[in-house]
Amino acid sequence: MKKIYVVKLNMGKNKMKINKYLLFCSIIVDTAISINLFAATGDSNKAFLNAEAILAGWESTYGSIRTMRVSYHDRLVDYIPPASNPNEPSPVKYQHTERIEEGKRYYTRYSSAEDGFNKPESITEYAFNGKTTQAYQGSVRHGTIVTGLTNSMHDTKNDLKEHMMFRTIPTPDVFKDEYPNEIPRLAFYFKIGMLNGKITIRPNLEMVAGQLCHVVEILSSGAARGKDVEFKRVYWMAHEKSMCLMKYQHYLNDKLDEEMEVKQIAKANMDGIDIWYLKKASRASFDEDLGTSKNELIVTEFIPNIEVDENTFRFDFLPGTEVYDRVLGLSYVVAGVGLDNEVSPVYIVEPIEEMKKANDDVETTTDSTKFDSEEKSDDSEEITDNEKNKEDEQIPIEPLTENNKIIGVKNLSILGVVIITITGLLFWYRHSAKT
Repeated sequence: MKKIYVVKLNMGKNKMKINKYLLFCSIIVDTAISINLFAATGDSNKAFLNAEAILAGWESTYGSIRTMRVSYHDRLVDYIPPASNPNEPSPVKYQHTERIEEGKRYYTRYSSAEDGFNKPESITEYAFNGKTTQAYQGSVRHGTIVTGLTNSMHDTKNDLKEHMMFRTIPTPDVFKDEYPNEIPRLAFYFKIGMLNGKITIRPNLEMVAGQLCHVVEILSSGAARGKDVEFKRVYWMAHEKSMCLMKYQHYLNDKLDEEMEVKQIAKANMDGIDIWYLKKASRASFDEDLGTSKNELIVTEFIPNIEVDENTFRFDFLPGTEVYDRVLGLSYVVAGVGLDNEVSPVYIVEPIEEMKKANDDVETTTDSTKFDSEEKSDDSEEITDNEKNKEDEQIPIEPLTENNKIIGVKNLSILGVVIITITGLLFWYRHSAKT
């Protein structure tokens, strides 16, 4: 009995040793697997592209956009005025934009009403066809036509391009060989970083809105707001989504100045290839002079490289619009049935004085809801009599006016008196001869 007991006891001790051994092996295996998985995961999250490759990939898509049509609305989410000026007016709360552009040519329609383009009186339109600029303000039914660009915000305002950093700027001389005319803003910052040797790629990829991104940091120095500052710019680029810019942060002297982050992306087709763009994004600006503002941008349409023609970059003024054409030197009211079914049968043509260069440009404001309503000055009242006579020779002859009719009656009356006088003298002469 004792022998059997000893055997059972030894078997129990062996069993305990085996269990401890298996547990130890299990721990070793699990640790090894965890280390391998961690290593594998770490490798997959490591950056594998340099700055040149990232920029080349980005330019192959966004740098190849020649024309585009975009629709979006921007909403002010929050605003805090600057401490130095707590009464600083709040930025525009709603901005609805439709835009088509090709280089400097563009057509854009804009509204700051909450419900967008539903109210005609809230709509403004602008177009530049390469030679002249048209502008229309629905609130006062007023239009202008001027030569060249107006140098207003509407010439270049495109929030999608601003958020995605492919709006172009004049090329510095140092990059003229590669970019003869203009250079996209993102490419400019990359090139500056490469030129100065102050561009780095973070070692690991980072996730933004479900997309793995290479993170690029660029350092530079310069002037901003009248001060010498150090710039730091950080860009998150989704290498699996055509190098779509998913996020950026701009710092001045290590203080966050501006940031943008994409919340949702969408896909468009450009010449047979897929190109990704932001569908929804948030943007914040921190300015000591203007305050802190936070906006939300939602893009409802984006079509790159659309077909355009000469009529794309012009529009017809609505009936009843009072138009001042600085190019032809005429002002008139557009005939036809207006928005409120009112009839404008009169097509009034009046010469207006050629504007001085200082007053020839359309005045602009930083508030895109405002338009130069004072542009409707009565220029014709400032014309001298000699200038009026010169201008009258340049316009078509109009139907006889009431004043002209009155002058005609006077002339007829004088002629009648002369005829009667001559007849009386002849009658007197004959009568005297007979006598």
